[in-house]
Amino acid sequence: MKTEKTWVTLFTLLTFFTLFTNVAWADETLPPITSIEEALQGIDHADARQRTAAVQFLGTHPDPRRVPALIRTLKDTDPGVQQKALLALFHLRDPQVVVPALMQALKDKDTAPFVRQTARQALGELRTEALPALTLALKDTDPYVRQLAIQTLSQLSDPKALPALTLVALRDTHPSVRQWAIQALGQLYDPQAIPALKDILKDTDSEIRLAARRALETLGIFETRPALTSVEEALQKLQHQDASQRRAAVQFLGAHSDPRSVPALIRALKDSVSAIRLEVVEALSQFHDPQVFPVLVQAIQDPDPSVRLRAVRALGQSGDPQVIPILVQAMKDSKVREEAAQVLITFNHPQLIPALAQALKDMDSQAYILAMNVFGEIKDPESIPALLQVMKDEDLGLRQKAVAALCQIKDPQVIPALVQVLKDTDTYVRQQAVKALGQFRDPQVIPILLQAMKDAHPLVRLEAVEALGSHPDPQVILAGKEVLKDTAPGAQQAHQNALELLGELESDRLKRRRP
Repeated sequence: MKTEKTWVTLFTLLTFFTLFTNVAWADETLPPITSIEEALQGIDHADARQRTAAVQFLGTHPDPRRVPALIRTLKDTDPGVQQKALLALFHLRDPQVVVPALMQALKDKDTAPFVRQTARQALGELRTEALPALTLALKDTDPYVRQLAIQTLSQLSDPKALPALTLVALRDTHPSVRQWAIQALGQLYDPQAIPALKDILKDTDSEIRLAARRALETLGIFETRPALTSVEEALQKLQHQDASQRRAAVQFLGAHSDPRSVPALIRALKDSVSAIRLEVVEALSQFHDPQVFPVLVQAIQDPDPSVRLRAVRALGQSGDPQVIPILVQAMKDSKVREEAAQVLITFNHPQLIPALAQALKDMDSQAYILAMNVFGEIKDPESIPALLQVMKDEDLGLRQKAVAALCQIKDPQVIPALVQVLKDTDTYVRQQAVKALGQFRDPQVIPILLQAMKDAHPLVRLEAVEALGSHPDPQVILAGKEVLKDTAPGAQQAHQNALELLGELESDRLKRRRP
């Protein structure tokens, strides 16, 4: 027990020296950011990695000058830096600072879509503190901003949002914004929304009326529907002029799963009302009929995102491996890619990795990142070549996602790949590779980690020391002695303590060898 404690204490000291001093054999590199002044200058650096480091430093070091600097960084040309600045501001937890900054990111058309979504989610976390700004955003001239504000207000579930959402549901000029507002009214679960929703049932737009009916159903208010009693009657109603009659017929046919319904439902996928096409996809997903599969594949091309999304889910529910390349292609659709990625993770089939790897070359950065997430979730060594190919990309964000996926693979086959990653120019990437290597209790990783202790950046050296702490090997003790030769000012006493611990450790080992 004493030996174990000695070992832990020794590596605590080694960690200190490796992180905060420049050991004699380290390569020359830019020093880590150590002051607010340096960080304030760093946000204007030409290298996005340096700007990211500056933002992270500002986010964790209180200083009144950091707030305007972080707000200015929201205009950075790199979306990853924008997002880091956004999160740094969010963690300040000062509504007077955070809410205007988040709203700025939400409204700025030049801000990357995923950063705007991050702003929306952060505003949702602030809850009532963000309510006035979000209510005001419902009057923004940009329909997308109004939509994001509605989504966030729905997330808040605050009854104070009811009047503003009701006004948008009744009067907004953009149909999709009205539908979002109507849906949000249903999700507030407030009976005061019922009169407005009933009024919307008189709207001339059939899709708006359907949205109101769904919201009322969420609130427990069900309209009187045609009393369908047979499949034959429902099939006739599919031709009715009233969209609510057609919708009721589709729901009836889906609930009864009569094979005679399939051809008619397939034809109904051409209905002009997207809400009915959505119900048709839902109904067809209940049938195990070979005619259904190609129709669901076609539905992935539907002009309405909600229909495409439901088609992706339906294909995933089939469990048929032939849908894998189709879902991989669906990841290129910004509206359904996240759902497609989640569905792909559920497939444990050898076709998945080659299909995903082949599609990488045609993906945009957001689809690329989701693909990395899929690789990380399936944790299959077969994905190593594809991930290593991504590690050659100039985009730092993609490389970081790729190394994260490699780190999820717990098979020793990944060790040579992680060794290659240690040559990356990014500190975070190398640090994660070292951390992953430390999880392997394999003698072959010891010389690799010892070499990592000579990395140019102290964070990588720190990670290497911590990883080596679980390998009480003679090579490690020798490396510890080398570290303790450091001549940094003021380190002499600590050096002496570490040397005494090394001596105690070796003494304990000699005692164990005695007969």
